[in-house]
Amino acid sequence: MATATAIIPSDEKADGLRLLSLVIDGGTTVLRYRFDQCIPTNDLQNKLNNPTVRGKLNSMRKGKVLTTEQWKVLYPMYGQPNSADFDISLLACLLRYICGLDEQSPMWTCIPPSFNTSVEADITRLRQCRNEMSHMKSTHLTQQEFQQKWGDMEQIILRLGNGIPDLSENIQSLKEENIDPAKELQLLETLKEWEERDKILAIEMEKVNVRLDEMGNEVDQIKDSVIAQNKKKTESENELKNQGRMLDIMAAKELDTENRMSTLNIEVSDLGNKISSIQEKQNTLDLKAEEGRKNLTVEHEKLYDRLDKTESKTKEIESAVLDIKLKVTEDKKYKYEDVSSN
Repeated sequence: MATATAIIPSDEKADGLRLLSLVIDGGTTVLRYRFDQCIPTNDLQNKLNNPTVRGKLNSMRKGKVLTTEQWKVLYPMYGQPNSADFDISLLACLLRYICGLDEQSPMWTCIPPSFNTSVEADITRLRQCRNEMSHMKSTHLTQQEFQQKWGDMEQIILRLGNGIPDLSENIQSLKEENIDPAKELQLLETLKEWEERDKILAIEMEKVNVRLDEMGNEVDQIKDSVIAQNKKKTESENELKNQGRMLDIMAAKELDTENRMSTLNIEVSDLGNKISSIQEKQNTLDLKAEEGRKNLTVEHEKLYDRLDKTESKTKEIESAVLDIKLKVTEDKKYKYEDVSSN
């Protein structure tokens, strides 16, 4: 975990060096403190080796956002990475991109307004002060400049380092105590490294800008090509639309035909049902007719039988009548004979 001991000076030196020490040592301390809070030291290697994080940092390296030296610090050939080896520039970059801050905040690319005291704004103020001092031709500052810049930077560091023990007291000690020659040389060497690094970055940025211009020309060519292709595409789309209209008309006709066929099928089905019903009724009538014929035949047979019996009876009656007539005739004959004999 970061502490505030790195910002305690030893001997007297110019105010510019004190301010430089506050920015370098104090700024690095509070940024490392925030970084260690976000990514604890024992989890740093796992975090950096996370495929998403490593891929993002690698893209930043290719885009010159990270230098080769910073990449080697993050992914050393031997051993494990340690936030104690991260300088103020690397810490500011990591805080922005992998520590949950709003990396798209406009505060990263502007001079933050005084009323905005967000972490993003304060890191940007610290970085801008660092850049300003890296381009200073001298560390000499007037008392008024020193007091103003010191007051601003002190508030920034106190906000970013909120939670570091004795931070305010150590800042006050730095302001009042002397800076020894060794510390002065260290600060000036750091300032020189910043200047050299900024020159390299400026050259790299110039290359990037040239490449961006080339890419802009390539983009313009691609745009022209895309416009021409879009024109052809529009023409093809119009042709397809016309074909589509024809297909719609044909589809409508086909749908109408299908509807008519469906209606016809329904009518045929209804007719078939009616025919089936008629056939069922006809079958029922046929059965009833057949049953009637059978019943009629039975009745005829009964009638014929009765007629036969009636005819036989009639013959019997006729025979009896004839017998009666014969008997009556004989009786009359006998009576006549009797009368004649008397």
